[in-house]
Amino acid sequence: MGHSSDILCSAYSPDNSIIATGSVDGKIKLWANGICFITFEEHSNSIVDLVITNTNAVISASTDGTVRAFDINKYRMFRTMTTPT
Repeated sequence: MGHSSDILCSAYSPDNSIIATGSVDGKIKLWANGICFITFEEHSNSIVDLVITNTNAVISASTDGTVRAFDINKYRMFRTMTTPT
């Protein structure tokens, strides 16, 4: 299933086997062979930038004021960084 809102950013894995997409809906979707195999929903606002590292992590930036790191192999978020207050 695709995003419910516009896609704002995307990133390819270093080996080009995975595509990550980030949307206005605050969701990150990971795709392989045209199939979405995981959706991360931890952000509360639009995803504006993504990168997939060579260590199988997705790093995302959102207008909710956070940068989050997700483990592709374990399908979980492992770090949240917030803006200083």
